Amino acid sequence: MWSMSDDRPWTVRFADILDAAAKIDEYTGGFTEKDFLIDGRTVDAVARNIIIIGEASARLDEDVRERFPDVPWGRIIGMRNRLVHEYFRIDDSVVCEVAADYVPILTSRLQSYLASTDAT
Repeated sequence: MWSMSDDRPWTVRFADILDAAAKIDEYTGGFTEKDFLIDGRTVDAVARNIIIIGEASARLDEDVRERFPDVPWGRIIGMRNRLVHEYFRIDDSVVCEVAADYVPILTSRLQSYLASTDAT
């Protein structure tokens, strides 16, 4: 049954972020920026998964975000907010840049944290 509960562990939220990041990688693999920008479905799918990443990040407890200060949580959440609330001003090339340049870095960091014994 679906629940509105916010009590999911941070490791599960990290997994949600990593799942969304993997989808972004799957959708954009082999794409150039030009390929990306002319494929509206891919732009929409990637934007949706960036929103998921931002929402999962926003739902992390503040103390968890503070434990991982090298992740730009505020920027991630801000991107989610722009995609949701300012959709009419979104530059698809920025979505492409986030997918190509920033999501892989985030993925690497979160995978490292989850693998680390210090992260628990």
